[in-house]
Amino acid sequence: MMIRIQLLRELDRCRGFLLPEPTLCTAVQMALAPRPTLGEVEAEIQECERKGLVSGATNELTGVRRWRITDLGKSVLQEIGG
Repeated sequence: MMIRIQLLRELDRCRGFLLPEPTLCTAVQMALAPRPTLGEVEAEIQECERKGLVSGATNELTGVRRWRITDLGKSVLQEIGG
């Protein structure tokens, strides 16, 4: 759950702009102790996408996935006091 909260916080700070997945993963890992693995963060991103809390787009040239928080994600973050 802490990974999800931190993930939503990081994306909320971007104010609607897309954040590259490598940057997002690193920010989440650096903010939490003990530090989650890259796999744990990536799995949580996918779960958040499945639940509609985040949305992503893939750069067709680089293949880098970029993410933003959705309105539902903002609502969930407010509910948990994020």
